Amino acid sequence: MEPNSLPLISVQDLKVYFQGDFETARAVDGVSFEVRPEEMVCLVGESGCGKTVTALSILGLISVPPGRIAGGKILFKGENLLDMVPVRLREAKACGNGTVDVLIPRFGDRWVGTVLGWLFKNKPIHLHLDEVGTSVWNLCDGRHTVHEIGKSLEEKFGDCIDPVYERLGLFFHQMKKAGIVDWQR
Repeated sequence: MEPNSLPLISVQDLKVYFQGDFETARAVDGVSFEVRPEEMVCLVGESGCGKTVTALSILGLISVPPGRIAGGKILFKGENLLDMVPVRLREAKACGNGTVDVLIPRFGDRWVGTVLGWLFKNKPIHLHLDEVGTSVWNLCDGRHTVHEIGKSLEEKFGDCIDPVYERLGLFFHQMKKAGIVDWQR
């Protein structure tokens, strides 16, 4: 391992606060550390010192509200995941009920599509997105960050979307894997 290799995870001045009825609890206030390739890191401390909240923050599992990341950055391979901007790579067709179907070519390989396309009449696969998926899809326009999309979902759907950033992470992982969305650089 090169001594100056880019860290896999970099937590910089992380602040996570929870809003109570009368005051704000600072569960994590200024934590910083890095994890490089092939390293293992243990968070050690007294009960209630913020170990679990730090780990949940990295995974995007802090329930908002009452919790919120009040400051700092969490970088994965040098990129702040919440600041990444997703863009659509496929077309979509509006359905009558306000949702969309994403159109996925049946054959990604052009040669296979030419040879077997006649059998399936070369119709694309329709991936139906529910109301939440459609809301995310509509915001994958190259202008909104993941963080902004999450805030929009929280405003529109409230508590029924929790944990919003975990759900967004799974959504984008599946969509990226299927070649439906990518990240704008």
